[in-house]
Amino acid sequence: MLFHVANLLACAPVTTRGRTVHLKASPNGDKFVYANGKKIIIRDFANPGLADEYNGHLHPATVAAFSPSGFYIASGDSSGTVRIWDATQKEHAMKNEVRPISGPISDIAWDADSKRILALGDGRQRFGHVFMFDSGNSVGEIRGHTKCANAGDIRPVRPYRLATCSDDFNVHFYHGPPFKFSTALREHTGFVNSVRYSPSGDQFVSVGADGKIVFYDGVTGAVQSTLQDKENGHKGTIFAVSWSPDGSQILTSSADRTTKIWDLTSQSVAKTFTMQDGTDVMDQQVGNVWVPSWMVSLSLGGDLNYLDPRENYPVWRIYGHQRAITAMSVDEQGCVVTASYDGRICLWDAGAIEEGSAIPTQGQAHPTQVNGLAIAGKKVYSVGMDDTVRSLSIAEASYTGQVAALGSLPKGVASTSDGELVFVTGQGDMSVVRDGNVVTRASLPFTPASIAVHPKAGGPVHVAIGGEDSKVYVYHYSEGSEPKQDRCLSGNRAAVTALSFSRDGAQLAAGDMSGRIVLFDGHSYEVVVSDRIVHNGRVNAIAWSADGLHGASASLDTNILVWNAADPMKKVQIKNAHQGSIVGVAFAAPGRLVSAGADAVIKFWDLSLP
Repeated sequence: MLFHVANLLACAPVTTRGRTVHLKASPNGDKFVYANGKKIIIRDFANPGLADEYNGHLHPATVAAFSPSGFYIASGDSSGTVRIWDATQKEHAMKNEVRPISGPISDIAWDADSKRILALGDGRQRFGHVFMFDSGNSVGEIRGHTKCANAGDIRPVRPYRLATCSDDFNVHFYHGPPFKFSTALREHTGFVNSVRYSPSGDQFVSVGADGKIVFYDGVTGAVQSTLQDKENGHKGTIFAVSWSPDGSQILTSSADRTTKIWDLTSQSVAKTFTMQDGTDVMDQQVGNVWVPSWMVSLSLGGDLNYLDPRENYPVWRIYGHQRAITAMSVDEQGCVVTASYDGRICLWDAGAIEEGSAIPTQGQAHPTQVNGLAIAGKKVYSVGMDDTVRSLSIAEASYTGQVAALGSLPKGVASTSDGELVFVTGQGDMSVVRDGNVVTRASLPFTPASIAVHPKAGGPVHVAIGGEDSKVYVYHYSEGSEPKQDRCLSGNRAAVTALSFSRDGAQLAAGDMSGRIVLFDGHSYEVVVSDRIVHNGRVNAIAWSADGLHGASASLDTNILVWNAADPMKKVQIKNAHQGSIVGVAFAAPGRLVSAGADAVIKFWDLSLP
């Protein structure tokens, strides 16, 4: 094989304020699944850096669940479609596709035989359905709810029973199969967010916005008891509940930014976990899962919090991107820096890739989308839609506090190799920044679309700027003077959207909106190659290997091309590298490539260079 994914740094679960996220574990408790975008992420508990993805949905995915046999996963999306696919093979072949309701799927549950599936959500005609996983034939109707059904579960032993909960404040109980409505249980006074059967099937429990925890008989549905500890209990909405493997305790996660273990014998709180300082709204807890070896709670910000009953705070936090990655850069030591449209910047240490977690950054970040990143020395320079350029220390994983205000919306950023000077292109200008201050600003007679700085040290700094007029403009800058245009390069046929100098400065690659990449000599700026490297869409990023012998390009067409600079006809194409546009690509080491996409995923590729 010419290439394969060596590591996949998975995105965090997508969350929505005020809604529960259902995390589901595999039968043996070694993996868990969740949704982000149009994909389902399968992640290892012990080694979160070991992850896999399923990309079969055509609409944003919402939830997924393993079958008790472990052979299949059922996943739902915003269109009301449920897809059942193989969980054991890398190809994830699809077994069946069913559309049980006409709106977003909010929860999925299997029966103990791995034959019947309960799907719930916000449909227009009905809020849930039960069907056979292989044929799609109906084995029960979920009737009675008047608003979105939020969660449901099937009793794990015979005789089978089924419980659902809804925004209509009700828990409904069903006998079956085929499942038929039996009882409406009106113990809650607010939205009921989750309902779960105990491992033995003797009880089930519901939690909701009223802070109540209600227990029911697993066979008859009769109400048994209600927990609502005003002193030690939750002070806000309870979003999620999970049973301990032995059924003696439950784990609840709440909008009050805490997760609690409740002991069922004493009917009291046995442990409270506080998230960070407990003041950030993103520390609201909206999901959880409990398996024999692991206990995890999910923050609204997407952090996966590993809990230990001996500690008051999470012992491990898995940190990453929830939203589309908009920029990526890699330093010479292999540290990967990524940014997303919500303003989050993540540092991925080269020696800790298998942990699957980024290093959280401290300090004042961009409040909105980050448009570009540039690494120089031990600093990262970022530009965002707040019209500023900021610097971040890699060693300290903290913003330096230097914030330079720009005259217009920044479109790209590049820096000299020593990091002394930062060049930022705006709507129609270029700013030169030193030590957090704009030292000069030059108007451009064209609209810029990309930028790169020649790596040569000493003398005037040469800056290449790609224009929307399909030209590449080369400027030189000396201290104490304004940038001056030196050359205008022709060769591209559309707006030049990506520029990159090889590390020795001998070559300049220019990619454009049409997908074409033109190679220029880095000294004479003559065209060397013009028609041999072509994508099917806009080129978003170009990178060079350390020796300058190979280049890699990433495109809106979801493909990566790795090509030989001496003979660009020799190339390796990685098709569908990401689900959606690829925004960054770089050589992390000889024969190893790293890429980032709008799917919020970062991938490391081992490949044979052409």
